[in-house]
Amino acid sequence: MNQAIMRLTPAVKYLLIINGLVYLAQLIGGGTLERCLALVCRWEAAWQIWRFISYAFLHSGALGFLFFTLALFFIGSPLEERLGSVKFLLIYLGSVFTGAIAAFCTGALISTGHGAAFVMGSGAGILGALAYLIRLNPEATFHIWLLILIPIKAAFLWWFTAISLVVMLLSSIGYGTIQA
Repeated sequence: MNQAIMRLTPAVKYLLIINGLVYLAQLIGGGTLERCLALVCRWEAAWQIWRFISYAFLHSGALGFLFFTLALFFIGSPLEERLGSVKFLLIYLGSVFTGAIAAFCTGALISTGHGAAFVMGSGAGILGALAYLIRLNPEATFHIWLLILIPIKAAFLWWFTAISLVVMLLSSIGYGTIQA
């Protein structure tokens, strides 16, 4: 079997299916799921603990969903093959939860008196999986798309991961009328 061909691993497959079904429901639901599942960054909403995971299954549009799908396949599948499904899910969902805590605290502080900040998307899970993959093999070569494919050593991707996390937190915090 050709080792260069990646395969879809079980946990990644189920995450993709769940995300696809949730995105389809978002398209049909007209905002209902967002009101129920998005992370609402208000101190009064902290008791709604399901939102600290459920926000990661929501997507703000087709492009975000497409990028998530590709990232999960290309980052999640190799990590799951190396670690197994249970450990991969612990890393992915742990990163989602950690990202939610950071986004919640940041959003709650920023939005004080300005309505509610809300977060959706799985960037924290993807970045957590990428960071763990880099940690496992710092000499691996990844390719980043910057108008052309640029090969870069995994060890140098730490700065990219950190910057992406900050950008993700700042850009995924929206202000609106989502009620907790």
